[in-house]
Amino acid sequence: MTESQRPEEPAREADTADAEPTETTDDNAETETAETAAVPASDKPRRGGRAAAVLAVLALLLALAAVAGVAGLAWLGDQRADELDDRMATVEQSLETTVQDDLMPRLRNLSSQLEDTTGSVTSQGDEIADLQQGLDDTRVQMGELVERVEGGTRRWKLLEIESLLAAANERLLLHRDAGGARRALELASRHIGNLGDPRLFEIREQVVDEIAALNALPDPDIEGMALTLSSLVEQVPDLTLKSEMSANYDAETPDPDTLIDAPGWQHFVDSLGTALEGMFTIRRSDEPHQPLMPPDEAYFLYQNLTLKLQSARLALLQRQGEVYRSNLDSARQWLKTYFDTDAAGVAGVLEQLNGISKAGIDWQAPDISDSLVAMRAFLREQAQKRLSGNPDQNPSGNNGSE
Repeated sequence: MTESQRPEEPAREADTADAEPTETTDDNAETETAETAAVPASDKPRRGGRAAAVLAVLALLLALAAVAGVAGLAWLGDQRADELDDRMATVEQSLETTVQDDLMPRLRNLSSQLEDTTGSVTSQGDEIADLQQGLDDTRVQMGELVERVEGGTRRWKLLEIESLLAAANERLLLHRDAGGARRALELASRHIGNLGDPRLFEIREQVVDEIAALNALPDPDIEGMALTLSSLVEQVPDLTLKSEMSANYDAETPDPDTLIDAPGWQHFVDSLGTALEGMFTIRRSDEPHQPLMPPDEAYFLYQNLTLKLQSARLALLQRQGEVYRSNLDSARQWLKTYFDTDAAGVAGVLEQLNGISKAGIDWQAPDISDSLVAMRAFLREQAQKRLSGNPDQNPSGNNGSE
């Protein structure tokens, strides 16, 4: 309740106090009551309008305060942005000054040092090349000195090495004998090492690489397999054919002691039974009956099997893998078809054939001619030097390249 309304309340109370002692009728009382009630009703709109005005003023003040706050924040933001711009400018100026005054001289110094280092490395590379050339010249001089000291003996040793290298290529290319070629190369490498000539180091390195290439090839026992096939060929005539019977009949001879006490008729019956048991043999078989072969057909069976085994042996020595395996397969099939596989001899031959058929003999021969070519070039060069320098050092006329 506002201050303007407070004076009216005592007046209202005074009127009410004056009205209480007065005695009126009911109509007057109702009229007075209505008038009394009408007075505060007329005052309510006045108080509501004043409150709304006060609220409006307050809202306006709040809005003005908000606008002022936003404006203040914007102003502060602008101030902070200006300060940040100033700081960034200061930092950039400082970095630029640092780069110009500190880093650039260091970079120029490092660039100069790098150029000096590059020049030093180049110079050292030239020195290393000169040292390598000097080492090569020293090797050549040492080789020539040793050759002068040893004379013709050394040339014969070099020719022997060349012969071993040529033999290795021949064994590998013509005979496909990797083992023989490897042994020849190993012997040549040993001879080169015994000479101790620095000029032959590269040739020996090539020889070692060629030995490694041969070691990578399969190495079956060709000689042992060939001997096995030769042994099987010798066993062919003793093999048993299917449905083959012995040409001679050997009857079992009864024990004389068992016939002494027997009567004559019983003796005859026992003798006859013993003879029949030795003549006939009953066999049960689910396979179709194989008729007895005439001697001429049996001969061709043995000869055909012999030829297959011999062809397999020849293909083995020539390293023809497909022909070798084809002949072995034919020989095994021939044995299973026409020979008695239950016989010990036939079963043993089949087992040996199965064992030697698994060996791998197919391989591609590597190139081992580089060492031979290098050795011949070296010998040719030495021969030309001897002929141009002092022809009397080679009285035999052999230039060492043959």
